[in-house]
Amino acid sequence: NFAFTMGATATSWTLTSDLAAIYVCRVLAHLRSRGYRSVTPTLPAEAKDWEKTPLFRYSSSYVLRSRSILPSQGDRRAWQMSEHYVMALFRMKYRPIAHHDLTFA
Repeated sequence: NFAFTMGATATSWTLTSDLAAIYVCRVLAHLRSRGYRSVTPTLPAEAKDWEKTPLFRYSSSYVLRSRSILPSQGDRRAWQMSEHYVMALFRMKYRPIAHHDLTFA
């Protein structure tokens, strides 16, 4: 398993990175407690119609020129980084781990 942590760009980078780390630890605990060996993000079938959006919402020319190689995100909530700390806190700390966006094996 691999986790990539990205802090928010409009709020404290450290706080949002910490939330991502908390979520990764929750996922790993879920894997261990149920005997799973892997977890994979799973896009629904309709995702083929979704748009990719930039992960960084900066308008600097160097960011705009590198968008094709920078990380991106989806245009739906589960596939977007929240810029609202309280909403992200709720999702990362209290949202059930087992849901349709993750496949455990």
